[in-house]
Formats: sequence, structure tokens, C-alpha cells
Amino acid sequence: MVEYRKLERAITWKTGVFVALTCVLDWFWLTGTAIDMSGKWAIAAWATAVLLQGVACIGYLEMATMFRDSSGGLPTYVHEAFKKYSPLPGTISSWGYVVGWGAAPIAVVLFAGFFVRETLLPSMNPTVFAVIILLSVCLLNYFGVKVWSNASTFIVITALICLSICVGNWLFPIPESVNPVGFGYVGENPGVPTFIATVFILAWSAYSSEVVITLTAEYKNPVEDTKKALFWTILLFLFGTTFVAATYLKALPLDTILNHPYTPLLPLAEHLIGYAGKVIVTIAMVVGLFLSTNACLIAASRVLFQMGRSGTTLKQFGHLNRYGSPAGAIFGLALLNIAMITIFGDQPIAILRAGDIGYFGTIILANISFIMLRRDRPNAERGFRAPNFYVYICALLAITNLVIVTVGSWEWGLLRSLIGASLLLTCLPFYFYRTKVQDRREIKGDNINET
Repeated sequence: MVEYRKLERAITWKTGVFVALTCVLDWFWLTGTAIDMSGKWAIAAWATAVLLQGVACIGYLEMATMFRDSSGGLPTYVHEAFKKYSPLPGTISSWGYVVGWGAAPIAVVLFAGFFVRETLLPSMNPTVFAVIILLSVCLLNYFGVKVWSNASTFIVITALICLSICVGNWLFPIPESVNPVGFGYVGENPGVPTFIATVFILAWSAYSSEVVITLTAEYKNPVEDTKKALFWTILLFLFGTTFVAATYLKALPLDTILNHPYTPLLPLAEHLIGYAGKVIVTIAMVVGLFLSTNACLIAASRVLFQMGRSGTTLKQFGHLNRYGSPAGAIFGLALLNIAMITIFGDQPIAILRAGDIGYFGTIILANISFIMLRRDRPNAERGFRAPNFYVYICALLAITNLVIVTVGSWEWGLLRSLIGASLLLTCLPFYFYRTKVQDRREIKGDNINET
């Protein structure tokens, strides 16, 4: 019998919060788009997205303490809940996670490109910049260069610089000539569907609070540390996102946000420090976003690699190269990102929307998995147990998330929504080709060798 080593329990809840804070940079470019769509209701949209995932995390916490030795996160819980019925929900969940995180790198480096163009190179093509950076990150990962080992530190430093810029704009008065948006601006079409579509976009970042449960297998105290990490992460996300949105509304003119929705932080920095502030923020953002791109690629490639190893997608994705890197998965994600920028061009929000459809597939299946595990394994050991009525809350969460992804996609347009949905459904031909062709061919080859 092969004995597999368990992950070492060597970290505390503070590490989980630290990892979650690497998502802070998203707030600064997504908020401009949120204000463009919903005006002052962008603050409420951020709060809604954070709190929805905060309520869902009660169920994730219970499932995490059921499978406290697993580091797979939400896809693992879906697999465990559905495995006696069908492997397909677990496969779709894992693929949704891959698509959600795996399509993000090209969008993230596009954001970095806009910062560079606004400050340093006005004639630069953001698409060319993004492709060059993306391929550089892929190359680093191919050769197994572990630049991500200390990446979190630099990302958090960048986040602190950006948050300090926002704080400074509250401490120092804004000139009257600036004519900021203010808290009365409601946008051109702030109806309920538009508000839901805004929540859908912001959820790509706000829902990432669940990242702390992927470390449950490594916490010294898996129950208490996961609890604390979730509580503080959600609290910080709630105050941080709404604070950034409030700062933009208080300090920026409307045309700045509408014409430059990805880079409102630059005029805030210029107000405090002048042109030097813009340069500092740009350099910090490029470094932080480069590392964020790397982190997204690492997370997605490892999930895709495990899918290849477990037999739920093409076996080529489950290969390691001589440097110990999942080269097949990296190559597959590189193709995905090139396809995304080819289809959507230099529209990072469109790319995130397409990936978000897959991510919501994982989220909805995870909501349902809580209900399945309560029904099928009522007596299983749980380090934390939610109240019994939470089963109904999970059902409501699944419906709510289904409404968000449906309305948010419909507001985006039918064709683009179908492209996004097709990304999630591509797991099915890969799955069937693996199980019906590749695995059978391998069994047939083994039989021939035996004879």
C-alpha cells in the first residue's frame, strides 16, 4: 500500500488572511466599472457580494472541517458530495474553478497595461503588453522558477500603498475645481438588473474570501484557524471594498471614472504627491499585478494538473516536465488566455465576466453540496456544525447565485454569455474523450502487452 504524506500543519489563521489580502488589488480597478454601471449603488453592490459569500462561508466552513486533511477547497467538497452519484458535478466544479482563475491572468495584465499607458507610455498597445507579460509568466512557470514563494508579500505591500492613497484623499481636502461625483450619482440605468450585473462582476473578487479554506489542511488548529481566517477576511473585505468605492465617489470627477474606469487611482495619487505619485503607483501596480497573474496561473494550473492525474480531463494536462512543472496545464491555460484576448480584445471586464460564469458554476454546486452532505452523511464528524435551518439558507444561496449569474450574463449580451458558458461546458468533451478514448486506448494497450 502506498502511504501518502499529509500536508504539514504549520500555519495559523493570520497566514490565511494574508493570502486573501493578495486579492485587494482587484478592488481598485473593478470599482471604477461598478460606479460606471450603478453610480452610488456601487457601494451597496460591493457589500452585497461580500456578504453573500460571507453567509455561504458558514457552509464552506462546515465542509472544510469535514475534510480537514484536504486542501482542494470547493471542488473537493462538490466531488465528495456527488461522487456516489456521478463524477460529472465534481469535474464541472473543478473546471469552473480552472476557468474562473485560469482566464484571469490575461485580464490582470491588461489592467497593468492600462496603468503603464496612462503614466509612462501613452502610445503603448495594452494588448501587446499583456500578451508579452502573460507569455513571460508562463515561461517562468514552465522552468519551475518559484518566484511565487514570496509573492504575497509584494502584493500586500502594493495593496497597502494603494489603500494609503485612498486614506490620504480623505485627510487632505479636494480642490473645489475637481467637482467630484458625490454620493448622489445614480448612473444612467441603475435598475435592479444593472445592480445584479454589477454584483456579478464584483463577485469575481468579493467571492475570493473562500480562498482561506483551501489552507484548512495546513492550519495548526483546522477548526478555530479556519473560523478566524474567514471572519477577519470577510470583515476586511467588507470595509475595504466599500471604503475604496466611497473614496472614488468623494474625490474623483465623473468623467475621470467614466473615461478611465480601470485607473482612477492615478489621479488620486497625483493629488497627494504629484506626478511622482502616479509613477510610484504605476510601478507598484505593475509588480503587484505581475505577481497576481502568476498566482492565478499557479492556482489554475495545479487544479487542471490534478484533473489530468485523476482522469477527469485530457491526460496531457496531468504531465510534469523535467523541471517538475505541470507544463501541459500551463500550455493549456496559455492557449485559453490567448483565445480570450483574441475574442474580447483589450476588454478585461469582458474576460472576467466570461471566466466568472465558470466560477459561479463552482459556487452554486458548492452551495448544493452542503445540502447533499447533510442528507447523505448526517452523522459524519464535523469540527463545526451550522444550524439545521442553514440547509434552507444554502438552497436560497444557490438560487440567488443562479439569478446573479443569469441576469449578470444576460445584461452582458447573449452572444458573449454563450461564449462564457461554453468555457464551462468544454469540460464535457474533454471528460468524455478522456474516459471513452484515452483511458480505453491505454487499457487496450496494456492488454496487448500482457498477451
